[in-house]
Amino acid sequence: MKLRNRKKFINTLPEGNPPDDLRPKLTRWAYFFVLFAVVTYLAYIIVMRVTFVHAYGQVEVEKIIVSAARGGRLTELLVKQGEQVKKGQRIARIAPQRICTKLDQSNRNLLEKLNYEIKLKQRRLADNQKNLEQVKNLKHKIQLRRILETDEEGSANRLLKQENNLKLEIDLHKSSIALAKKHYKQIQQKNISKRDLPAECLGETLIAPRKGRIVATKYQVYDVISKATPIAVIRPENPEIIINAYFPEDAMNYLSTGKVLNISFPDDWESKAIIKAISSQALNLAEPLKKDYTPVKTGILVRMQPVNKNNTSRWQNYDRMEVYVRARQ
Repeated sequence: MKLRNRKKFINTLPEGNPPDDLRPKLTRWAYFFVLFAVVTYLAYIIVMRVTFVHAYGQVEVEKIIVSAARGGRLTELLVKQGEQVKKGQRIARIAPQRICTKLDQSNRNLLEKLNYEIKLKQRRLADNQKNLEQVKNLKHKIQLRRILETDEEGSANRLLKQENNLKLEIDLHKSSIALAKKHYKQIQQKNISKRDLPAECLGETLIAPRKGRIVATKYQVYDVISKATPIAVIRPENPEIIINAYFPEDAMNYLSTGKVLNISFPDDWESKAIIKAISSQALNLAEPLKKDYTPVKTGILVRMQPVNKNNTSRWQNYDRMEVYVRARQ
């Protein structure tokens, strides 16, 4: 009888199906999600570039800068920040750097003559007043003599007549001096011609050109102000608000006056603006743009205003802030 040996297998695994591991599945789904996000973002970028032209711009709220046409010292500042002002209201007063007058030679000679006459009459007036005092003293002595009956009647009459004459001459000299001084002042004022004086001799009064609110004051009283230096900044009532956006030159085919654009503000608030004007960025440059003697391409400056006038007050809060502008192609 032939015996056969059977093979034996030792198995240490538990009986039944193996447990499921979720980590490979999660990793696979994460890879799929990241891939989907990247593809979606690239598709979004492609769609935006194909369907929109975009640029960055800046909000500009109309402001009026009140500045000094001539230099001088600020003697009055009648407004403060936040104060409402009316059109024509006085804002500040600037004193001239120096006080000067200009007289022609004929009037200069006349003033010298009047000045000499005034001094001469003042001297005569002083002499007459001194003589009057002496006459009064003599008159007092004569009155004493008359009491003692040692004086004649004629001396008293002569002194009385002399006293009256001196009083009359004194009154005439005073009137003559007053008239001469008045004439002197009139000639002096008449010959101060502002057109002939240099700028530093003229004062200046600054007024508000429009109704609005003072948003800033730059100086204090008694400060020295230079020519063309801003004194105050006014935001007028119902100011003009615009956005200046700078597009590349190839965007000119998709932009036109009256077209509505989407605006994204820094706090993600969305609004719409209408194009009011389109021009070259180099419009205000005196010389053409060149690099290594080769003309350089310039961009496009687009000026926009809000479509909805109710949003104007909110636009003011973004003054000088950067915004994102999109225009459909």
